[in-house]
Amino acid sequence: MRRTLLALVVAVTVAVGSSTPVVEAEVAAEARAESFPLPKDAVSHDDGKSKKSSDRIRTYDVPRGRDAVVTEARTALKARKWEIVKDEPATSGNAVRLTVKKHGRTFKASITGDEKRAVIIVTAPIS
Repeated sequence: MRRTLLALVVAVTVAVGSSTPVVEAEVAAEARAESFPLPKDAVSHDDGKSKKSSDRIRTYDVPRGRDAVVTEARTALKARKWEIVKDEPATSGNAVRLTVKKHGRTFKASITGDEKRAVIIVTAPIS
């Protein structure tokens, strides 16, 4: 009788238990899945290389001018509710440096290039 009662208590606790940890886990998973928004025509330079867990820097080539890509990146960040912490030109004047934050994760991006092509360098936060 005791074993049956104990099994019943455990089953009810598991079945009815609080859903708060599940909701928190879903929010945490969503935050981890969120990454820097890239243009649809961005091509990764890192596709052929072996992936490492410590590999946080990614480069992307975009076959459009730098100014258009910077404008598109700013628009996408605002539309997806990212906080733009820093938005400044590089001292050389050839790049724009962005520091953005969402869900407590900070990404750094540098967009460089000319009128025909742009390169986006994204540094992801430490996981």
